[in-house]
Amino acid sequence: MSAIFRSARTACSVVFCGILVSGNSVLAADLYRGLKDGPVYEAPALWQGFYIGGHAGAGWSKADVDDTFIYVGDPQYKGGLNTTSFTGGGQLGYNFQSGNLVFGVEGDIGYLKVDASENKSFKTENKPRACVGQYDGGKTEVVYDHRMCDVDASYSASGDLYGDITGRVGYAFDRTLFYAKGGVAFLNGNFKANYAGQNCNTVGNDSNCARNGAPSKFDYDHSETLVGWTIGAGVEYKLTSAWSLKAEYQRFDFGSISYNYSDAYKIPLAPGKSADLYNGGHYTSTLTGRTKVDFTADAVTVGLNYHIGGGEYVGLK
Repeated sequence: MSAIFRSARTACSVVFCGILVSGNSVLAADLYRGLKDGPVYEAPALWQGFYIGGHAGAGWSKADVDDTFIYVGDPQYKGGLNTTSFTGGGQLGYNFQSGNLVFGVEGDIGYLKVDASENKSFKTENKPRACVGQYDGGKTEVVYDHRMCDVDASYSASGDLYGDITGRVGYAFDRTLFYAKGGVAFLNGNFKANYAGQNCNTVGNDSNCARNGAPSKFDYDHSETLVGWTIGAGVEYKLTSAWSLKAEYQRFDFGSISYNYSDAYKIPLAPGKSADLYNGGHYTSTLTGRTKVDFTADAVTVGLNYHIGGGEYVGLK
């Protein structure tokens, strides 16, 4: 009898376990189908939309000057005028986001101070025919005292308002965005050159010239809006869904100011000398030449952006 009960219990156990196994298999299959066919969760597009903000930092600007001129002799100046200063401004842009890829367009406008100057003195070597000129319309050659070809020059470069329009592309790791940018850049640039040349007055070697007179003066001032290029890179971090903090490096090449110049300075004569002498080149200083100035800058800034639109950040729980 006991053997019959034991057999019955074993049979019930087998049936019950089978029911459990088959039931669990059905549940597992349903769960798999639910996961496979259910909605796929995508991270919100945290970076997409318009943004506006401001930035500030330090700028290192340089004006490379190439000046070739003729003042009886033929001196040339090549050098750089350097400035370190504050830079700051505002930016406006729009981001698109596709997965982790973020791309868009941005415009900046701001202040980038360029303010540098340098003085140079060009001396003529004391050797035969070191300073040769002409007068009477070029018919007669004159060998001057070598000091009459000496000239002092002062250069100054300045700039203030700048802007750029750039494309921006980056890769987002959740709240952190690494990006690069590049595009066109603008700068309001100015360059001044002032020359003071020696003449028969200052050297005092001609009886037709006044003694202890002033040097020959030539002044040039050239301004224009420069158009060049810029590239840069940075990192931006979303503090909230609406606010982000960024740090950025940017390189600017604003292009160049180029111009030709030519001028004449009438030299004062000694008392009693005829003004007709002004018709000869001997009593007129002339300066001709060409100047090219290249404006470049580097800037490191930090900025704050306010984002309009975009996804809401939801942390994992």
